[in-house]
Amino acid sequence: MTMTNSEPQGLRCPFEDPDGPPPDLTRDQLESAYARMKSGLEQTQDPRRRFALCMSLCCCCDKLGDFEKAYYYNQCAKQLRPEDVDVRFNESYLLGRIRGEIIRRQRSLER
Repeated sequence: MTMTNSEPQGLRCPFEDPDGPPPDLTRDQLESAYARMKSGLEQTQDPRRRFALCMSLCCCCDKLGDFEKAYYYNQCAKQLRPEDVDVRFNESYLLGRIRGEIIRRQRSLER
């Protein structure tokens, strides 16, 4: 899928979460970070911490190529901060990625 100037160019992870995935991790390291952050999300009720973990999980899933799961975690963040600029940007970006995946799958089925 070719990106146009009107489409978002990448997911926004607006802060450095100490429990979030650092850049340039291997798939195994990303999966480990995902498991750790998911566990942290299940254990906290603090809204600020939950937001940070949801955004980090969203970014982690995006890096793993699981755009539907990334969208899910972005929606979790949106429930906590519905007007957040980064959440809204990510929603648009991820919907584009999901649409692109659907189109790619449809084309591969047509062959």
